[in-house]
Amino acid sequence: MRGSEPLSEQSTVSTIQHCESHAATHFLFRVCESHAIQLFSLSVCRVFRDTVIFLSCFSCLSRFGIPVVSHQTCFLGIALGCILFVSGCNPDAESPSTASQPTTLPPVDRVQPGDPEWKEVGSDDAGNTPSSEPVSNEEAEEFARKWEESIRTGDAAGGAMLIDMDALSDRILAPFDVNDQFRRGFRSGMSQTIESILEQLSAEEQKGGSYRVVNVAMRGGQPHAMFRLLGSDGSLNYHDLRIVRKEAGLVADQFFIAMTGEDISDSVRENAAPVIRASQSPVARVTGEDERQRERLNRQYEMALAMRSSDYVKVMQIYEELPSDEKESKSVQLHRLVAAMNLESDEYLQVIDEYEQRFPNDPSLPMITMDAAVMREDFEQLEKSYAALQLWVGGDPLLDLMVASTFASFGRVERADEIVADIDVNAVGIADAHEYALNMALVKKDHEAVLTQLRKLREYGFGYGDLQEAEGFEEFVKSSAYQAWLSDE
Repeated sequence: MRGSEPLSEQSTVSTIQHCESHAATHFLFRVCESHAIQLFSLSVCRVFRDTVIFLSCFSCLSRFGIPVVSHQTCFLGIALGCILFVSGCNPDAESPSTASQPTTLPPVDRVQPGDPEWKEVGSDDAGNTPSSEPVSNEEAEEFARKWEESIRTGDAAGGAMLIDMDALSDRILAPFDVNDQFRRGFRSGMSQTIESILEQLSAEEQKGGSYRVVNVAMRGGQPHAMFRLLGSDGSLNYHDLRIVRKEAGLVADQFFIAMTGEDISDSVRENAAPVIRASQSPVARVTGEDERQRERLNRQYEMALAMRSSDYVKVMQIYEELPSDEKESKSVQLHRLVAAMNLESDEYLQVIDEYEQRFPNDPSLPMITMDAAVMREDFEQLEKSYAALQLWVGGDPLLDLMVASTFASFGRVERADEIVADIDVNAVGIADAHEYALNMALVKKDHEAVLTQLRKLREYGFGYGDLQEAEGFEEFVKSSAYQAWLSDE
Protein backbone atom coordinates (compact mmCIF):
# COMPACT_ATOMS: atom_id res chain seq x y z
CA MET A 1 0.00 0.00 0.00
CA ARG A 2 1.47 3.35 -1.04
CA GLY A 3 2.48 5.81 1.63
CA SER A 4 2.53 3.36 4.55
CA GLU A 5 6.13 2.10 4.51
CA PRO A 6 6.42 1.89 8.34
CA LEU A 7 3.65 -0.72 8.34
CA SER A 8 3.75 -4.12 6.71
CA GLU A 9 1.67 -4.52 3.55
CA GLN A 10 -0.26 -7.45 4.92
CA SER A 11 -0.93 -5.84 8.30
CA THR A 12 -2.11 -2.55 6.79
CA VAL A 13 -4.42 -4.08 4.20
CA SER A 14 -5.90 -6.52 6.71
CA THR A 15 -6.65 -3.85 9.28
CA ILE A 16 -8.09 -1.39 6.77
CA GLN A 17 -10.31 -4.04 5.22
CA HIS A 18 -11.68 -4.71 8.69
CA CYS A 19 -12.28 -1.00 9.15
CA GLU A 20 -14.01 -0.74 5.78
CA SER A 21 -16.22 -3.73 6.44
CA HIS A 22 -17.29 -2.80 9.95
CA ALA A 23 -16.28 0.88 10.30
CA ALA A 24 -14.78 -0.19 13.64
CA THR A 25 -12.72 2.91 14.09
CA HIS A 26 -12.01 2.52 17.81
CA PHE A 27 -10.91 -1.09 17.27
CA LEU A 28 -7.63 0.17 15.85
CA PHE A 29 -6.71 1.77 19.14
CA ARG A 30 -6.71 -1.67 20.74
CA VAL A 31 -4.05 -2.98 18.40
CA CYS A 32 -0.37 -2.60 19.30
CA GLU A 33 0.24 1.01 20.35
CA SER A 34 3.11 1.65 17.95
CA HIS A 35 0.91 1.22 14.88
CA ALA A 36 -2.61 1.82 16.08
CA ILE A 37 -2.84 5.61 15.81
CA GLN A 38 -1.23 5.78 12.39
CA LEU A 39 -3.43 2.94 11.15
CA PHE A 40 -6.57 4.62 12.45
CA SER A 41 -5.87 7.91 10.71
CA LEU A 42 -4.97 6.10 7.50
CA SER A 43 -8.18 4.09 7.79
CA VAL A 44 -10.34 7.20 8.22
CA CYS A 45 -9.12 8.38 4.82
CA ARG A 46 -9.49 4.90 3.35
CA VAL A 47 -13.09 4.54 4.52
CA PHE A 48 -13.99 7.86 2.89
CA ARG A 49 -11.85 7.21 -0.17
CA ASP A 50 -14.42 5.30 -2.22
CA THR A 51 -16.88 8.14 -1.72
CA VAL A 52 -14.30 10.78 -2.61
CA ILE A 53 -12.89 9.01 -5.66
CA PHE A 54 -16.23 7.88 -7.03
CA LEU A 55 -17.89 11.25 -6.69
CA SER A 56 -14.88 13.16 -7.98
CA CYS A 57 -14.99 11.31 -11.30
CA PHE A 58 -18.67 10.42 -11.46
CA SER A 59 -20.53 11.85 -14.43
CA CYS A 60 -24.19 11.48 -15.14
CA LEU A 61 -26.31 13.00 -17.86
CA SER A 62 -28.72 15.72 -16.92
CA ARG A 63 -31.24 17.52 -19.11
CA PHE A 64 -29.02 20.48 -19.90
CA GLY A 65 -28.16 21.53 -23.44
CA ILE A 66 -29.24 18.47 -25.39
CA PRO A 67 -28.14 18.95 -29.01
CA VAL A 68 -29.99 17.37 -31.88
CA VAL A 69 -27.55 14.83 -33.26
CA SER A 70 -25.00 12.28 -32.21
CA HIS A 71 -22.35 10.43 -34.20
CA GLN A 72 -23.97 7.20 -33.02
CA THR A 73 -27.71 7.74 -32.95
CA CYS A 74 -28.19 11.26 -34.32
CA PHE A 75 -29.59 12.26 -30.93
CA LEU A 76 -26.73 13.73 -28.98
CA GLY A 77 -27.04 12.95 -25.30
CA ILE A 78 -24.42 15.44 -24.20
CA ALA A 79 -25.47 17.41 -21.17
CA LEU A 80 -24.18 19.57 -18.39
CA GLY A 81 -24.28 17.21 -15.43
CA CYS A 82 -22.66 16.47 -12.11
CA ILE A 83 -19.10 15.33 -11.71
CA LEU A 84 -18.84 15.63 -7.99
CA PHE A 85 -15.88 15.84 -5.74
CA VAL A 86 -17.15 15.67 -2.21
CA SER A 87 -16.98 13.68 0.93
CA GLY A 88 -19.55 15.75 2.67
CA CYS A 89 -20.49 18.56 4.97
CA ASN A 90 -21.86 17.66 8.36
CA PRO A 91 -23.82 20.65 9.65
CA ASP A 92 -22.42 20.18 13.15
CA ALA A 93 -18.81 19.97 12.01
CA GLU A 94 -16.28 22.72 12.38
CA SER A 95 -16.36 25.58 9.90
CA PRO A 96 -13.33 26.10 7.66
CA SER A 97 -10.36 26.37 9.94
CA THR A 98 -8.48 29.19 8.27
CA ALA A 99 -9.43 32.30 6.40
CA SER A 100 -7.22 31.15 3.55
CA GLN A 101 -9.50 28.12 3.07
CA PRO A 102 -12.88 29.57 2.19
CA THR A 103 -15.99 27.61 1.34
CA THR A 104 -16.08 29.63 -1.85
CA LEU A 105 -13.65 31.56 -4.00
CA PRO A 106 -13.96 35.06 -5.46
CA PRO A 107 -14.30 35.57 -9.21
CA VAL A 108 -11.07 35.86 -11.14
CA ASP A 109 -9.43 39.25 -10.85
CA ARG A 110 -9.56 41.63 -13.74
CA VAL A 111 -5.79 41.44 -13.73
CA GLN A 112 -4.81 38.48 -15.89
CA PRO A 113 -1.47 36.75 -16.55
CA GLY A 114 0.60 38.85 -18.91
CA ASP A 115 -0.86 42.16 -17.72
CA PRO A 116 1.60 44.65 -16.22
CA GLU A 117 -0.30 44.44 -12.92
CA TRP A 118 0.39 40.69 -12.58
CA LYS A 119 2.68 40.82 -9.58
CA GLU A 120 4.05 38.95 -6.64
CA VAL A 121 2.00 36.73 -4.39
CA GLY A 122 1.23 38.40 -1.08
CA SER A 123 0.01 36.95 2.19
CA ASP A 124 -3.48 35.51 2.25
CA ASP A 125 -6.36 36.50 4.53
CA ALA A 126 -4.95 34.42 7.37
CA GLY A 127 -1.57 36.10 7.14
CA ASN A 128 0.16 33.06 5.63
CA THR A 129 2.79 33.91 3.05
CA PRO A 130 3.61 30.94 0.79
CA SER A 131 6.75 32.66 -0.47
CA SER A 132 8.20 36.12 -0.75
CA GLU A 133 9.26 35.36 -4.31
CA PRO A 134 6.56 36.05 -6.89
CA VAL A 135 5.07 33.34 -9.10
CA SER A 136 5.40 34.55 -12.65
CA ASN A 137 2.86 34.15 -15.42
CA GLU A 138 5.14 31.70 -17.19
CA GLU A 139 5.63 29.62 -14.06
CA ALA A 140 1.89 29.47 -13.36
CA GLU A 141 1.18 28.35 -16.91
CA GLU A 142 3.94 25.75 -16.72
CA PHE A 143 2.47 24.39 -13.50
CA ALA A 144 -0.96 24.12 -15.15
CA ARG A 145 0.59 22.32 -18.11
CA LYS A 146 2.32 19.78 -15.85
CA TRP A 147 -0.88 19.06 -13.92
CA GLU A 148 -2.86 18.62 -17.12
CA GLU A 149 -0.16 16.44 -18.64
CA SER A 150 -0.01 14.16 -15.59
CA ILE A 151 -3.67 13.33 -16.10
CA ARG A 152 -3.42 12.95 -19.85
CA THR A 153 -0.48 10.55 -19.58
CA GLY A 154 -1.72 8.66 -16.53
CA ASP A 155 1.17 9.80 -14.31
CA ALA A 156 -0.80 9.85 -11.07
CA ALA A 157 2.29 9.75 -8.87
CA GLY A 158 3.82 12.70 -10.69
CA GLY A 159 0.59 14.67 -10.50
CA ALA A 160 0.22 14.01 -6.78
CA MET A 161 3.66 15.55 -6.22
CA LEU A 162 2.20 18.85 -7.45
CA ILE A 163 -0.20 18.89 -4.49
CA ASP A 164 0.95 20.12 -1.08
CA MET A 165 -0.28 17.13 0.93
CA ASP A 166 0.97 18.62 4.19
CA ALA A 167 -1.09 21.77 3.63
CA LEU A 168 -4.24 19.80 2.77
CA SER A 169 -3.85 17.42 5.71
CA ASP A 170 -2.94 20.15 8.20
CA ARG A 171 -5.96 22.18 7.18
CA ILE A 172 -8.26 19.20 7.59
CA LEU A 173 -6.85 18.34 11.01
CA ALA A 174 -6.50 21.92 12.28
CA PRO A 175 -9.50 21.71 14.69
CA PHE A 176 -8.29 18.46 16.27
CA ASP A 177 -5.65 17.70 18.84
CA VAL A 178 -3.89 14.81 17.10
CA ASN A 179 -0.32 13.60 17.40
CA ASP A 180 2.34 13.17 14.73
CA GLN A 181 1.52 9.50 14.18
CA PHE A 182 -2.08 10.34 13.41
CA ARG A 183 -0.99 13.10 11.02
CA ARG A 184 1.38 10.79 9.16
CA GLY A 185 -1.32 8.19 8.70
CA PHE A 186 -3.86 10.77 7.61
CA ARG A 187 -1.44 12.35 5.15
CA SER A 188 -0.71 8.91 3.69
CA GLY A 189 -4.42 8.32 3.20
CA MET A 190 -4.87 11.73 1.54
CA SER A 191 -1.94 11.07 -0.78
CA GLN A 192 -3.42 7.75 -1.87
CA THR A 193 -6.79 9.40 -2.43
CA ILE A 194 -5.33 12.14 -4.63
CA GLU A 195 -3.41 9.58 -6.68
CA SER A 196 -6.55 7.49 -7.13
CA ILE A 197 -8.49 10.55 -8.24
CA LEU A 198 -5.86 11.30 -10.85
CA GLU A 199 -5.98 7.69 -12.03
CA GLN A 200 -9.74 7.95 -12.46
CA LEU A 201 -9.46 11.23 -14.35
CA SER A 202 -6.88 9.64 -16.64
CA ALA A 203 -9.23 6.72 -17.23
CA GLU A 204 -11.95 9.19 -18.20
CA GLU A 205 -9.57 10.68 -20.78
CA GLN A 206 -9.07 7.21 -22.23
CA LYS A 207 -12.84 6.83 -22.59
CA GLY A 208 -13.12 10.03 -24.60
CA GLY A 209 -13.37 12.70 -21.93
CA SER A 210 -10.97 15.58 -21.53
CA TYR A 211 -9.25 17.53 -18.78
CA ARG A 212 -7.88 20.89 -19.95
CA VAL A 213 -6.69 24.13 -18.43
CA VAL A 214 -9.07 26.93 -19.35
CA ASN A 215 -7.53 29.83 -17.45
CA VAL A 216 -4.52 30.85 -15.42
CA ALA A 217 -5.45 33.98 -13.54
CA MET A 218 -5.17 35.94 -10.32
CA ARG A 219 -7.80 35.32 -7.67
CA GLY A 220 -7.62 37.32 -4.48
CA GLY A 221 -4.14 38.45 -5.40
CA GLN A 222 -2.75 34.93 -5.90
CA PRO A 223 -2.28 32.79 -9.01
CA HIS A 224 -4.84 30.08 -9.71
CA ALA A 225 -5.20 27.56 -12.52
CA MET A 226 -8.73 26.60 -13.60
CA PHE A 227 -9.36 23.29 -15.36
CA ARG A 228 -12.37 22.00 -17.24
CA LEU A 229 -13.29 18.39 -16.59
CA LEU A 230 -15.48 17.12 -19.42
CA GLY A 231 -16.74 13.57 -19.03
CA SER A 232 -16.90 11.10 -21.86
CA ASP A 233 -20.69 11.62 -21.78
CA GLY A 234 -20.33 15.41 -22.03
CA SER A 235 -20.90 16.17 -18.35
CA LEU A 236 -18.99 19.10 -16.96
CA ASN A 237 -17.17 20.37 -13.89
CA TYR A 238 -14.35 22.76 -13.06
CA HIS A 239 -11.37 22.45 -10.73
CA ASP A 240 -9.38 25.37 -9.30
CA LEU A 241 -5.84 24.94 -7.97
CA ARG A 242 -4.14 27.72 -6.04
CA ILE A 243 -0.44 27.87 -6.89
CA VAL A 244 2.15 28.66 -4.23
CA ARG A 245 5.91 28.44 -4.06
CA LYS A 246 7.53 26.13 -1.54
CA GLU A 247 11.15 25.15 -1.10
CA ALA A 248 10.81 22.22 -3.48
CA GLY A 249 9.06 24.29 -6.14
CA LEU A 250 5.52 25.22 -7.15
CA VAL A 251 2.64 23.24 -5.67
CA ALA A 252 -1.10 23.63 -5.22
CA ASP A 253 -2.21 24.12 -1.64
CA GLN A 254 -5.94 24.44 -2.41
CA PHE A 255 -8.09 22.22 -4.63
CA PHE A 256 -11.51 23.77 -5.17
CA ILE A 257 -14.33 21.88 -6.93
CA ALA A 258 -17.03 23.95 -8.61
CA MET A 259 -19.72 21.29 -8.36
CA THR A 260 -19.50 21.04 -4.59
CA GLY A 261 -18.66 24.70 -3.99
CA GLU A 262 -15.83 23.65 -1.66
CA ASP A 263 -12.18 22.80 -1.42
CA ILE A 264 -11.37 19.14 -0.87
CA SER A 265 -9.96 20.01 2.56
CA ASP A 266 -13.24 21.54 3.70
CA SER A 267 -15.23 18.60 2.40
CA VAL A 268 -13.08 15.91 3.99
CA ARG A 269 -12.69 17.70 7.32
CA GLU A 270 -16.37 18.45 7.74
CA ASN A 271 -17.28 14.86 7.01
CA ALA A 272 -14.52 13.26 9.07
CA ALA A 273 -14.91 15.60 12.04
CA PRO A 274 -17.59 13.61 13.95
CA VAL A 275 -15.64 10.36 13.55
CA ILE A 276 -12.35 11.87 14.72
CA ARG A 277 -13.96 13.68 17.64
CA ALA A 278 -15.75 10.55 18.82
CA SER A 279 -12.59 8.45 18.50
CA GLN A 280 -10.69 10.90 20.72
CA SER A 281 -13.29 11.15 23.45
CA PRO A 282 -13.51 8.61 26.30
CA VAL A 283 -16.90 10.13 27.09
CA ALA A 284 -18.09 9.28 23.58
CA ARG A 285 -17.34 5.63 24.21
CA VAL A 286 -19.28 5.67 27.46
CA THR A 287 -22.29 7.47 25.99
CA GLY A 288 -22.29 5.43 22.80
CA GLU A 289 -21.54 8.43 20.57
CA ASP A 290 -18.59 6.64 18.98
CA GLU A 291 -20.91 3.77 18.04
CA ARG A 292 -23.42 6.20 16.53
CA GLN A 293 -20.69 7.77 14.44
CA ARG A 294 -19.54 4.37 13.21
CA GLU A 295 -23.12 3.64 12.17
CA ARG A 296 -23.28 6.97 10.36
CA LEU A 297 -20.05 6.10 8.58
CA ASN A 298 -21.48 2.73 7.53
CA ARG A 299 -24.57 4.37 6.07
CA GLN A 300 -22.50 6.81 4.07
CA TYR A 301 -20.32 4.00 2.80
CA GLU A 302 -23.39 2.00 1.74
CA MET A 303 -24.69 5.00 -0.12
CA ALA A 304 -21.39 5.41 -1.95
CA LEU A 305 -21.35 1.74 -2.92
CA ALA A 306 -24.91 1.96 -4.25
CA MET A 307 -23.96 5.01 -6.28
CA ARG A 308 -20.88 3.29 -7.66
CA SER A 309 -23.04 0.41 -8.91
CA SER A 310 -25.58 2.89 -10.37
CA ASP A 311 -28.28 1.56 -8.06
CA TYR A 312 -30.04 4.90 -7.78
CA VAL A 313 -33.21 3.43 -6.30
CA LYS A 314 -31.17 2.02 -3.43
CA VAL A 315 -29.47 5.39 -2.92
CA MET A 316 -32.89 6.98 -2.50
CA GLN A 317 -34.00 4.18 -0.16
CA ILE A 318 -30.95 4.68 2.05
CA TYR A 319 -31.63 8.41 2.08
CA GLU A 320 -35.24 7.93 3.22
CA GLU A 321 -34.08 5.75 6.12
CA LEU A 322 -31.47 8.21 7.38
CA PRO A 323 -31.95 10.12 10.64
CA SER A 324 -33.18 13.64 10.00
CA ASP A 325 -29.90 15.30 11.03
CA GLU A 326 -27.91 13.23 8.53
CA LYS A 327 -30.26 14.23 5.72
CA GLU A 328 -29.13 17.82 6.16
CA SER A 329 -25.52 17.21 5.17
CA LYS A 330 -24.34 18.42 1.77
CA SER A 331 -22.72 15.07 1.02
CA VAL A 332 -25.99 13.22 1.45
CA GLN A 333 -27.92 15.81 -0.54
CA LEU A 334 -25.46 15.60 -3.43
CA HIS A 335 -25.78 11.80 -3.47
CA ARG A 336 -29.54 12.25 -3.51
CA LEU A 337 -29.28 14.83 -6.29
CA VAL A 338 -27.30 12.56 -8.57
CA ALA A 339 -29.63 9.62 -7.89
CA ALA A 340 -32.74 11.70 -8.58
CA MET A 341 -31.20 12.95 -11.81
CA ASN A 342 -31.30 9.40 -13.10
CA LEU A 343 -34.88 8.76 -11.96
CA GLU A 344 -38.05 10.81 -12.45
CA SER A 345 -37.88 14.39 -13.73
CA ASP A 346 -40.40 15.71 -11.22
CA GLU A 347 -38.51 14.20 -8.32
CA TYR A 348 -35.25 15.59 -9.67
CA LEU A 349 -36.69 19.11 -9.81
CA GLN A 350 -37.98 18.75 -6.26
CA VAL A 351 -34.53 17.65 -5.05
CA ILE A 352 -32.89 20.62 -6.79
CA ASP A 353 -35.36 22.99 -5.15
CA GLU A 354 -34.76 21.47 -1.72
CA TYR A 355 -31.00 21.62 -2.22
CA GLU A 356 -31.23 25.32 -3.03
CA GLN A 357 -33.38 25.91 0.06
CA ARG A 358 -30.94 24.04 2.29
CA PHE A 359 -27.86 25.74 0.88
CA PRO A 360 -28.89 29.23 -0.27
CA ASN A 361 -26.14 31.22 -1.98
CA ASP A 362 -23.91 28.14 -2.05
CA PRO A 363 -21.24 28.40 -4.78
CA SER A 364 -22.33 25.02 -6.16
CA LEU A 365 -25.73 26.42 -7.16
CA PRO A 366 -24.82 27.91 -10.57
CA MET A 367 -24.07 24.45 -11.95
CA ILE A 368 -26.93 22.68 -10.20
CA THR A 369 -29.65 25.22 -11.01
CA MET A 370 -28.83 25.18 -14.73
CA ASP A 371 -30.63 21.86 -15.07
CA ALA A 372 -33.77 23.13 -13.38
CA ALA A 373 -33.71 26.28 -15.50
CA VAL A 374 -33.61 24.27 -18.72
CA MET A 375 -36.24 21.75 -17.64
CA ARG A 376 -38.60 24.59 -16.68
CA GLU A 377 -37.58 26.76 -19.62
CA ASP A 378 -36.68 29.44 -17.11
CA PHE A 379 -34.33 31.45 -19.29
CA GLU A 380 -33.86 34.18 -16.71
CA GLN A 381 -32.48 31.62 -14.25
CA LEU A 382 -30.37 30.05 -16.99
CA GLU A 383 -28.79 33.41 -17.78
CA LYS A 384 -28.13 34.05 -14.09
CA SER A 385 -26.50 30.66 -13.48
CA TYR A 386 -24.48 30.86 -16.69
CA ALA A 387 -23.18 34.35 -15.89
CA ALA A 388 -22.19 33.36 -12.34
CA LEU A 389 -20.29 30.29 -13.52
CA GLN A 390 -18.45 32.15 -16.28
CA LEU A 391 -17.51 34.91 -13.85
CA TRP A 392 -15.94 32.36 -11.53
CA VAL A 393 -14.22 30.35 -14.28
CA GLY A 394 -12.97 33.48 -16.01
CA GLY A 395 -14.54 32.48 -19.32
CA ASP A 396 -14.80 29.12 -21.07
CA PRO A 397 -15.77 29.03 -24.76
CA LEU A 398 -17.06 25.46 -24.45
CA LEU A 399 -19.54 26.56 -21.79
CA ASP A 400 -20.58 29.38 -24.13
CA LEU A 401 -21.25 26.84 -26.87
CA MET A 402 -23.20 24.55 -24.53
CA VAL A 403 -25.46 27.37 -23.35
CA ALA A 404 -25.85 28.79 -26.86
CA SER A 405 -26.83 25.35 -28.14
CA THR A 406 -29.51 25.20 -25.46
CA PHE A 407 -30.92 28.58 -26.41
CA ALA A 408 -30.93 27.56 -30.09
CA SER A 409 -32.77 24.33 -29.28
CA PHE A 410 -35.53 26.40 -27.67
CA GLY A 411 -35.76 28.66 -30.70
CA ARG A 412 -33.82 31.54 -29.17
CA VAL A 413 -31.41 31.69 -32.08
CA GLU A 414 -30.63 35.40 -31.75
CA ARG A 415 -29.44 34.94 -28.17
CA ALA A 416 -27.41 31.90 -29.21
CA ASP A 417 -25.68 33.93 -31.91
CA GLU A 418 -24.85 36.67 -29.42
CA ILE A 419 -23.16 34.21 -27.07
CA VAL A 420 -20.92 32.62 -29.71
CA ALA A 421 -20.29 35.71 -31.86
CA ASP A 422 -16.59 35.89 -30.98
CA ILE A 423 -15.87 32.18 -30.50
CA ASP A 424 -13.52 30.25 -32.76
CA VAL A 425 -14.91 26.73 -32.52
CA ASN A 426 -11.72 25.23 -33.94
CA ALA A 427 -9.65 26.89 -31.22
CA VAL A 428 -11.57 25.08 -28.46
CA GLY A 429 -9.76 21.97 -29.61
CA ILE A 430 -12.24 19.21 -28.74
CA ALA A 431 -14.96 17.41 -30.67
CA ASP A 432 -17.70 18.45 -28.25
CA ALA A 433 -17.38 22.07 -29.40
CA HIS A 434 -18.15 21.01 -32.97
CA GLU A 435 -21.11 18.93 -31.84
CA TYR A 436 -22.67 21.98 -30.20
CA ALA A 437 -21.89 24.09 -33.25
CA LEU A 438 -23.51 21.39 -35.40
CA ASN A 439 -26.66 21.49 -33.32
CA MET A 440 -26.94 25.27 -33.72
CA ALA A 441 -26.36 25.01 -37.46
CA LEU A 442 -29.14 22.43 -37.79
CA VAL A 443 -31.57 24.57 -35.82
CA LYS A 444 -30.75 27.59 -37.99
CA LYS A 445 -30.91 25.47 -41.18
CA ASP A 446 -27.47 26.77 -42.13
CA HIS A 447 -26.61 23.87 -44.40
CA GLU A 448 -23.08 24.99 -45.24
CA ALA A 449 -22.29 25.29 -41.53
CA VAL A 450 -23.77 21.82 -40.96
CA LEU A 451 -21.47 20.45 -43.66
CA THR A 452 -18.46 22.19 -42.13
CA GLN A 453 -19.14 20.75 -38.67
CA LEU A 454 -19.82 17.25 -40.02
CA ARG A 455 -16.46 17.33 -41.78
CA LYS A 456 -14.73 18.53 -38.63
CA LEU A 457 -16.29 15.78 -36.58
CA ARG A 458 -15.23 13.20 -39.13
CA GLU A 459 -11.65 14.39 -38.60
CA TYR A 460 -12.12 13.45 -34.96
CA GLY A 461 -13.07 9.94 -36.04
CA PHE A 462 -16.84 10.28 -35.87
CA GLY A 463 -18.84 8.16 -38.28
CA TYR A 464 -22.43 8.72 -39.42
CA GLY A 465 -25.08 6.46 -40.85
CA ASP A 466 -27.75 7.43 -43.34
CA LEU A 467 -28.59 11.02 -42.53
CA GLN A 468 -31.84 10.71 -44.47
CA GLU A 469 -33.10 8.58 -41.58
CA ALA A 470 -31.82 10.93 -38.90
CA GLU A 471 -34.17 13.25 -37.03
CA GLY A 472 -33.07 16.85 -37.31
CA PHE A 473 -31.47 16.47 -40.74
CA GLU A 474 -34.70 16.64 -42.75
CA GLU A 475 -33.87 19.99 -44.36
CA PHE A 476 -30.17 19.35 -44.69
CA VAL A 477 -30.62 16.21 -46.82
CA LYS A 478 -32.56 18.31 -49.37
CA SER A 479 -29.67 20.72 -49.81
CA SER A 480 -26.69 20.88 -52.13
CA ALA A 481 -24.48 20.73 -49.03
CA TYR A 482 -25.78 17.22 -48.42
CA GLN A 483 -24.74 16.23 -51.95
CA ALA A 484 -21.29 17.56 -51.16
CA TRP A 485 -21.28 15.42 -48.02
CA LEU A 486 -22.18 12.35 -50.07
CA SER A 487 -19.45 13.10 -52.57
CA ASP A 488 -16.93 13.23 -49.71
CA GLU A 489 -17.74 9.65 -48.92
